[in-house]
Amino acid sequence: MHLGYPNVRRYSPPLQAIFWVLEKKSDENILRDSLTELLDKAWDFSDSRWEDFETVTDRLNAPRLVNYYEKKRFVYGLRTEHPGDPKWLFRTNMGMCDEITLFTLICLKKAGYKAADFNPSKFNTDVYRDHHVTLFKGKSGTLYVMDNGRVCKKGVVKLSEYLAFNS
Repeated sequence: MHLGYPNVRRYSPPLQAIFWVLEKKSDENILRDSLTELLDKAWDFSDSRWEDFETVTDRLNAPRLVNYYEKKRFVYGLRTEHPGDPKWLFRTNMGMCDEITLFTLICLKKAGYKAADFNPSKFNTDVYRDHHVTLFKGKSGTLYVMDNGRVCKKGVVKLSEYLAFNS
């Protein structure tokens, strides 16, 4: 299973996940699990491995991994004490769309993805004004949006579908 850009990433999360599960002496057949099931078993966010911002943002080196992490960890909240600070979001796990987008950008850019902050309301007036999402180019060249900065997280969606059906 190849995730992200191998020449840029510092970690192989699926391999780390397998190692961590094996470290727990699990006798389950983890090699047949889907990535989400594997991460559910291996990524224990109360573990000290998840306390360092730089290490975590290195580890989240593919859109599917960033999306998984954000859906599990981050809670949308109104204006935080430190608006626009992804490290505050990381420490508190609560933030608005701009903090979540900045966190996503850090992860994807570290992993070699072309990504940018994107305001979809310029293209679809049904979207919240001043809403921030991450626009990124997949390995195949397709444009995607990652939108986990709202109460109902949309995750990763093709840009064309996001603009057509987002409301």
